Amino acid sequence: NIFNIEGTSIDTNPMNTSSLAASCPSILIQNTTNTADTFSALQMIANEGSNNQSFAIINQATSAGGSSGSDDYATYSPKVYFARRTQNDLLTPIMTFSEAGLVGIGTTTPDSELEIVGISVQTEATITTYSAGDTNASELSLRKSAGTTDGTPSATANNEDLGIIRFSGTSDESTDAFKTAAYIQCEQDAAATSTMSGRLNFVTYNADAASN
Repeated sequence: NIFNIEGTSIDTNPMNTSSLAASCPSILIQNTTNTADTFSALQMIANEGSNNQSFAIINQATSAGGSSGSDDYATYSPKVYFARRTQNDLLTPIMTFSEAGLVGIGTTTPDSELEIVGISVQTEATITTYSAGDTNASELSLRKSAGTTDGTPSATANNEDLGIIRFSGTSDESTDAFKTAAYIQCEQDAAATSTMSGRLNFVTYNADAASN
């Protein structure tokens, strides 16, 4: 079966919701109940024998909208879940986009731009390259710009922090919390020119006191 949607929109801004509603070929699923925590969803189900295997994209409101049906943009920001069915009538989120635009894999409450959580497993993030070329390799790149405009790099300064890899454990106190045990830090080692210089600091902690 094929479900076909066609249109002739010439709008070029996919983030303009008025264009989507007016003329752009799109699917609109709307829950008009003006209540916090209500949701709408797109669900896909595949059956194998008596097994109902489903996947859903769920859009959940996180605050009541403004008065008179208007959107309160200051507080009305949805949370989006990508979820799969794990039990009868139960969906388990595998990826979450929070109200603040943070991304969580294995968690519905990410506290950074990307947080990956594993429960009772060894949590891993893997970068794999398949190539017959000698110069192609997997790479983890940490970059820093002194500017504040995305896509427009600005020169960084001598002694500026360029990147940190941090190792943390959980403290045992009245309120347990993650605390840094060690980190590897890269600092710029000269004024920016057409070339770049850097140094690495290897830092460990002893009873919350840092030592290089």
